[in-house]
Amino acid sequence: VHTYYMVKGFTEMRINTVLIVPHFAYPVKKLKENEFLDIIPVEYPTLGHFPLSYAISEMIYSKRIWDILKEKNVIEKGDIAYSQGFTGMCAPKKRHFFHIVHLHGINMFSDLLRDNMRYFHLRLLARRAFGRADAIILLGEKFRRYVESFSAMKFVIPYGIDDRWLLPAPSKKFEPPFKVVFAAKKSLLKGFNIFVEAMIEAIKRGYPVKAIVLGNYSIRDIVDSDGDMSIIKENFDFRGEITSHEVMKKIYDECHIHITSSYSEGLPFTLMEAMSRGCVAISTDVGVVSELIVNGENGILVPVGDASAIAGALEKLIDNKELMEKLSKGAYETMRKRTTRDFEIPTLINELRKRDIFIL
Repeated sequence: VHTYYMVKGFTEMRINTVLIVPHFAYPVKKLKENEFLDIIPVEYPTLGHFPLSYAISEMIYSKRIWDILKEKNVIEKGDIAYSQGFTGMCAPKKRHFFHIVHLHGINMFSDLLRDNMRYFHLRLLARRAFGRADAIILLGEKFRRYVESFSAMKFVIPYGIDDRWLLPAPSKKFEPPFKVVFAAKKSLLKGFNIFVEAMIEAIKRGYPVKAIVLGNYSIRDIVDSDGDMSIIKENFDFRGEITSHEVMKKIYDECHIHITSSYSEGLPFTLMEAMSRGCVAISTDVGVVSELIVNGENGILVPVGDASAIAGALEKLIDNKELMEKLSKGAYETMRKRTTRDFEIPTLINELRKRDIFIL
């Protein structure tokens, strides 16, 4: 999704772009080649599932990319190569171009995951990619400490959002029952259990809230709540995985509050998408979320793993309609000033211009 928005922004700004994508890429496949955009699909390896299969696949894919770029002589002297994820691992050490690596999942270096061997090999891949970079993109200042050991330049370029999310401007009526949306892929790190616990706590206290759950979750994913299953069945709406942006916009417009209850994140797109539709944001203070949300101005930050704090934030909002309206407007205004085209890409270009790397 991030690649789609960025490439779309580059071409709209008339910047010549060659896009390298895996053969199955979605939603990038919706982009059309034009005078400013060439698209080269590269076969992503299919190895099946076994230990380290993902790491091996990423290494093979990266090598295929750089072999094709060399074979086709795509990158000319003075060009800029922008490697998303682990694709920069096999970039040549000796090169005639400027190489930027953007690994948005740098939260794998967080203290929470320090002893988690599941992520150890991914850190090795990340280090290899960073070691091949002239510049490393960070989503916020909080991530700078993870890359201090690398000699590459460090650019802080927070995500932007496609301006289509902002249109038409959202209009909400903050009247009960208040719909609370949780949107994430199934993972223990997303804190779904914390979300459920917080919602049950608020409902038991008599607050009129309903949960909308987006993603590959179902009622079977709720554990240790046998005594509360009637509450869950009456107040939780599981809508599955949604891939349509327009459908997501309609759901966010239907909802009043968005909850990010994650144990670890970088900067979640779902949070920014919900804020762009005027949802009041309640988020755990993870990744660089605190560089997006100003507590009490455009959202509410809560401690990680604290369901009672989330329930308390819900209750505070419901008891204060003026606060809810203020935070909703603050969320929308924040994202209105943070679009891919008018914020993210210009920030990147300015970083390059300051170092005489980019001329447009």
